[in-house]
Amino acid sequence: MARGRRVARARLSPRTHPDLYIAAGIFVLALLARAWGVQWSLPYVGHVDEPKIVDSGVQIVKTGDLNPHLFIWPSLVIYIQALIYKLNLLWGTWRGYYVGPQSLPDQNHIFALAPGLYLWGRTFSALVGAATVTGCFALGRAMFGRIAGILAALLLLTSPLHVEYSHYLVTDVTVGACGLLALALAWRLARHPNPRAALLAGAAVGLCTAAKYNGLYIAVPVGIAWLLAWRRRHRADPRPATSGRWLLVALGMAGAAAAVFLITNPYVILDWTHWSRGFVFQINAYLPASNLGQIATAFGKHVDALWTTDTALLAAGGAGSLVLLVAAIRRRRRDPNLVRAAWLLLPFPLVYTLAMSRFTEVFERNLIITLPCLCLAFGYAAARVAQVVAPRLPARARVAWAVPAVAAILALLVVAEPARRTFNFDEYMGKTESRNAAWAWLQGELRAGHRAAVELHTLQTCAPPPWQCPAPDVLAPNAPLTEQPPIWYATHGYDYVLLVGQEIAYVGNPDKEGRRPPDQLAPYLALPVVRLFAGDAENGKGPTVRVLRVLDSLQTIVGVTPSGAHFGAVAELWGYDVAPLPTAGVAYDPSAGPPPVRAYRPGAAAGVTLYWRALPGAATTPGNWTVALHLTGATGQTVAQVDVQPISSGHLRPVRDWYANEFLVGAYNIPLPPTLAPGAYELTLALYDAPTGSGLPVAQTGQAPAPVLDLGTIQVTP
Repeated sequence: MARGRRVARARLSPRTHPDLYIAAGIFVLALLARAWGVQWSLPYVGHVDEPKIVDSGVQIVKTGDLNPHLFIWPSLVIYIQALIYKLNLLWGTWRGYYVGPQSLPDQNHIFALAPGLYLWGRTFSALVGAATVTGCFALGRAMFGRIAGILAALLLLTSPLHVEYSHYLVTDVTVGACGLLALALAWRLARHPNPRAALLAGAAVGLCTAAKYNGLYIAVPVGIAWLLAWRRRHRADPRPATSGRWLLVALGMAGAAAAVFLITNPYVILDWTHWSRGFVFQINAYLPASNLGQIATAFGKHVDALWTTDTALLAAGGAGSLVLLVAAIRRRRRDPNLVRAAWLLLPFPLVYTLAMSRFTEVFERNLIITLPCLCLAFGYAAARVAQVVAPRLPARARVAWAVPAVAAILALLVVAEPARRTFNFDEYMGKTESRNAAWAWLQGELRAGHRAAVELHTLQTCAPPPWQCPAPDVLAPNAPLTEQPPIWYATHGYDYVLLVGQEIAYVGNPDKEGRRPPDQLAPYLALPVVRLFAGDAENGKGPTVRVLRVLDSLQTIVGVTPSGAHFGAVAELWGYDVAPLPTAGVAYDPSAGPPPVRAYRPGAAAGVTLYWRALPGAATTPGNWTVALHLTGATGQTVAQVDVQPISSGHLRPVRDWYANEFLVGAYNIPLPPTLAPGAYELTLALYDAPTGSGLPVAQTGQAPAPVLDLGTIQVTP
């Protein structure tokens, strides 16, 4: 009775098994290695596959249509990401980042207007990658013991290939996690043969295939597990009925795999035409081999790619596989579990690589699903070596912790180099990208009153509503600035040009990127360099960014009448230009030369360009400040007008959004009525509060404040 109470108390004890602490520590370390730098270059998007998944997931969230309309991959990862985006939308709406589903952009290529989607999606990949490392420990412990599990997990934890792709919002780490799950369930089936374990293993094959089509090959170890289970049952009960039941179990496994795949990919059936086209497109994109020579070459490329990316893992995993094979053969009668483990771990990497070598297009990321097998083989071999070496140590060193100590030394020797590479990669990913660093610096220069033309992405400087437009007057054409000579930027009043890349332009527009013509680049090489933001070539991150000065004063702007008038505490009118235009829809650049027509005529337009400088108190001055350009006749009656919020480079720019010293250049074209009588008309400018009509006083040097500023007379001719 007393013993029963002691057992009951032990079961209720709050003490946790040491393996749980070990697993938690492994998970935390693995997550740190995979989450550090997960922001990468945001809002710039570097991986070509990420935007496809994001766009598909966003459309599901915005439309409610579960058809992903993207079938080059299965739908599981897309559905998971759509759920993540829904959570991000709810969170962002609550925090004020979004105003509803319409705030999610339809296109997320090259530059992310909603970088939180990528950040949350990549964090999911990091969590899945860390969970895979922890699962590798758990499976290694179950197969070979605690030390082997720890060693296997450490090798996968520091794998440069696995760490890199855990930073990306793609399918590869997820299919690797599903593959490890299938391997664990296959181990359970091999050790404890029963229909339930078989059905779960089959379902895991379907889940793996639902993450990525090549995940189907995980059926190899699962099929081997079924054979091992059938063999054990057949030996115990050799009647034909036993084999018949296990054939039904095999059919059930196939059915479970198909059911899970179709549940997570329903549009394989519901939209068969588009799914089949997407699937065939992906098959053809991998360029199927046409002969054995191409298969052999592709196999060699796979091995070479993994050797280049993950040398230590391939070497340690290969050596560990040989040790495991020899041990399984030698101990095949004494240790059936070791034989089962060898059957599950050893064939799959080789068979899978051969199967993927049917395609001549080789990507090392496709081998991620094989990494746990190699790591587990290494874990067994290293633990076995430690068990053999420890008893041979001098008597003084043969203590209780001799085996773990030898294992730790082996682990250190193997994982030191991949750990260094992983640290360097994470450190690189955590750096601020050169374009983002340049943009952060430039915003300070803009607030100091400078102007710039840049090769940054257009959306970084000014995005359309409902997204932010922090600097509309920055010229960001998404094209090489060197297509214009430096004098062009000087005559348009730009202090700086910001070049991304030197000989080769990186402008965020694939159609415009490429080598700069030497004759266009030469005059820029003579300009003074204000700042250099280090890129990959200078041990920084991203393309090299150079800030060059083209102008020391705004006085070189061509075609401007200086003013200097102050409108209350809101704005200084730095200058203006008035010119006749054929219609109000014509865009006219005063610095480009004479206007397209020479006279103001009824039915045409008066083109007015205003150059504003924001005063320090502009944004905090209460009022809905509106620009009023009025044309009045001799009797004071308004005959034509434009009343609109301030404009900067074609964008409405409310005063409340201005920053101190912001320079705004905007065109305000005034349509002239067709019935306007020929004669002289006065053009005036005011800045008033739209709800109240109260205008700001206009102050000019040596003059009393006035309600409006006189911009001169225009003469309308027949």
